[in-house]
Amino acid sequence: MIPHKILIFWENDIPAWSEYGAERQLPHTPESPEFRYIMTDMLLRFALEYSHARNKLQALKRRLEELYGASFEQFMQRLDINSQNERCMKVLNEMRKTMEAAKLGIEATIICYRGSPIRKIKANLERLNMSYRLVIV
Repeated sequence: MIPHKILIFWENDIPAWSEYGAERQLPHTPESPEFRYIMTDMLLRFALEYSHARNKLQALKRRLEELYGASFEQFMQRLDINSQNERCMKVLNEMRKTMEAAKLGIEATIICYRGSPIRKIKANLERLNMSYRLVIV
């Protein structure tokens, strides 16, 4: 049976992703206003273990943490500032490329509220190799 995740994009004061039924909510700080990697970055944070390229992604994650000197989550929470770190961004971009190319062994329901960057989310979902359902409320 394929695991199923329900992921919600909140847009209050600070845009954030949360996983239904989990005790974590992660702020989303986009690298740029285009939100090009909005879904890829979220999956790297919530579903890396379901990627068929899990081992490579985990190795890249450890490498990024070594370069940055802190956790992957801390790096992603300050992505707007950390995008200036060329060495770390090179590793993150390799992670993004790997995540988008690899099959993802989950089904996801993504819930977004009207006014969310729906077109950007859809465009990023099209680059991912996964089964999903997008719900707009």
